Amino acid sequence: MKKFSIGLLVGIFLFGLGITPCGAQAEKKVKVGHIGSFTGPLAPMLTTTRNGAFLAQKHINEDGGFVVAGQRYLLDLIGCDDRTDPKVAVSCALRLMDEHDIKISVGPMMSSGTIAVQAISEPRKVILINFSSAKEIIRPGIKYTLNGTTNREVIAKFLPPFYVNDMGIKTCAFIVENAASPLSMYNTLAPAFEAQGCKTFKETYEPGETDFFSILTRLKSKNPDALFLATYPVGGSLITKQRLEIGWPVQTIGEAENVASSEFFRVTGPAVEGHIDINSLNPWMKLTPELIELTGLDPKKRERFNRDYIKEYGEKARVGGVDDAGYDHVSLAVEMMKRAGTITDTDKMLQAARASEYRGVLGAIRVSPLGRMENRGFISLFHPSDKPDKAEVLAVWWTTNIDKMEYGIKFVNKPPRIEEIRKQRGY
Repeated sequence: MKKFSIGLLVGIFLFGLGITPCGAQAEKKVKVGHIGSFTGPLAPMLTTTRNGAFLAQKHINEDGGFVVAGQRYLLDLIGCDDRTDPKVAVSCALRLMDEHDIKISVGPMMSSGTIAVQAISEPRKVILINFSSAKEIIRPGIKYTLNGTTNREVIAKFLPPFYVNDMGIKTCAFIVENAASPLSMYNTLAPAFEAQGCKTFKETYEPGETDFFSILTRLKSKNPDALFLATYPVGGSLITKQRLEIGWPVQTIGEAENVASSEFFRVTGPAVEGHIDINSLNPWMKLTPELIELTGLDPKKRERFNRDYIKEYGEKARVGGVDDAGYDHVSLAVEMMKRAGTITDTDKMLQAARASEYRGVLGAIRVSPLGRMENRGFISLFHPSDKPDKAEVLAVWWTTNIDKMEYGIKFVNKPPRIEEIRKQRGY
């Protein structure tokens, strides 16, 4: 009885030290936060990001975890729903920092949420990894944010010239959701349209609006060549559909927000025909050697990701771009710790991120001195489907130096001319 008691006490003591009876070290975990809009207007897009993030955790742990400075760890990804509300995003960040002592958070992705959280993440030296699209995300005084979205000032250099010069759009109506990212889209791109000689005008609506008939009727009376959707996917899908219901088959165009969600395609249905937008590499694109070289992605990682994502969440949940980014951003967080040799020193993690390249499922991640990630994508014409798999690529673009706003673009197919579109559609 005494021998049993002593043995039990020794076992408890060793377990408390993190040592198993066989001499092996017990599993240790590193906590990483994941803040996202899993409910609210951005949920259709960002629930797919959450799927990708947690699939990355599953793959990392299935592969035995990761080693930092000789110690093996498992990843413990802790999610928090900001409900598409900046105040809730701050509450999420405080809980993750105070209760879980996280050093890295993947998200928030909502621009207004990221800006709000930066007020507490910066002084605490907590790294935020996101694809928030407002240009203000990276600004003077911000050090601990890594942003995976191409700066809109870069997009403003090639997208308006594409629409105005290559398509021939001379007048463009912007319909703008009164939220951080859509407003940033309008404020950055509309002046660039004007600079190319295109006349612009706008209508603004509040988040949550579902009846756009009055706004669309006013815009129709001005007879623009194109309608630019500076919106989130929920509003954008209804606008695209309702424009046809008032007998206005105007050409719709955009800048990535809407086509990042399968919900946009499911709600819009046949009305999406001919929509032109920026999109990321999607899972239905054939991976040619040229495409692999251009993106810098890891083909084996991408094959595993595509297979297991559909197995876990279903094919309808696979979008391309935002789900891939969730996976790559969690993987990047782990790579930063591995290469820096620390799970706590975020300054060393940032140095490691800027000094090397990570090849992910979406492409190669290279972090600029200011914290932006080099990017690439497509300008595509979309056809009806319940997911963005019927995209006709018109051009490929990529950043060459994102901090200096330098880019490259290569045309794949001839863009349609707006005069021909107007003639065919009769508006």
